[in-house]
Amino acid sequence: MLGSNPGFQREGGSVCEILREDILSLAIAPGSTLEEKVLAEKYQVSRTPIREAFIRLAAEGLVEFRPRRGVQVIPIILPNLPRYLETSSLIQRSLVRLAAFRRHKRDLSRIANAIAELRAHTVQIDIHDYDSVIRAAASENAALHAIAEGAHNVYLLEIYEKLRLQGQRMLRLAFCYCPKGEVDVAEFAGLRVQRMEDLVDLIRDGDADGAEAQSRQLHSDMVERLMAYLAEDLTEGVEIEASELGGQAPE
Repeated sequence: MLGSNPGFQREGGSVCEILREDILSLAIAPGSTLEEKVLAEKYQVSRTPIREAFIRLAAEGLVEFRPRRGVQVIPIILPNLPRYLETSSLIQRSLVRLAAFRRHKRDLSRIANAIAELRAHTVQIDIHDYDSVIRAAASENAALHAIAEGAHNVYLLEIYEKLRLQGQRMLRLAFCYCPKGEVDVAEFAGLRVQRMEDLVDLIRDGDADGAEAQSRQLHSDMVERLMAYLAEDLTEGVEIEASELGGQAPE
């Protein structure tokens, strides 16, 4: 499922936006080498916008220029995941606290619209329809961005946006699979919407401590889901006899 992303929101998007989405959706696999000529033919453009997209995506931490190897999509490096998650949590909680102190009416209106769109896409989520998964994940990201903008701190916002971009390929897995013993994707997504709606209420009330606690819970939910996915072993309890492998059991 992760290898296909047939035409999701491609109309009207720039080459960079389309290429970014193909990387984030894993339609272009982590570690892949990107070739200007191939991509120019795929997206039916000249090589110039492809080069410009490479430069922008490199600045976002999604691709890197490798000597004698061209441009490569940054691999998903699991050993870095704990540090990524703790940094993401720290920045997100900081932004949420500031949003509770500094929110304006226009911020709350923009956040409410983003949450409403998120709920609309969440209702339509179907694990067998990858486009619906992408829409829900993208809508959640947009809602989190709207909340972060309410902090009115461009420096933290810039760091947060880069973190979200770099982690989306991993974070989207929470919406793509249902680990054994966990709630299904639709229920998980619905729970996150409810938590975000509660978070917005706390921000509206100016409750910085409550908003930070809710943000921490949102983060914990995601981490638990990812850990359940990474720890899943569908072969647990399966016994393989040596004779089945064509060998002899030791005496």
